Amino acid sequence: MYDYETQKIVHQESLKDYGGVVRQGMVYKHERIYLLMSRAILKINPSDYTIEGVIKLQKSATSGIAVTDEAVYFCSGPKVYKALLKFD
Repeated sequence: MYDYETQKIVHQESLKDYGGVVRQGMVYKHERIYLLMSRAILKINPSDYTIEGVIKLQKSATSGIAVTDEAVYFCSGPKVYKALLKFD
């Protein structure tokens, strides 16, 4: 995680187990950061950067992320998919 104000990296962690980075794959909602990777959606606490939950995806994400109160939407190729916000 990069802090724009201090111009420093404040947290580093390998996320390779969740797949590759997806363009337009991060959003802040519900006081949490939702990060879309190619194989999973991560819910991250912005105060300490801990991963609070993981949703493993049935289809590989290629772009997206839109978050509503109950679901996350993402694209896999030309199709849009919905994943309910039920984290492990």
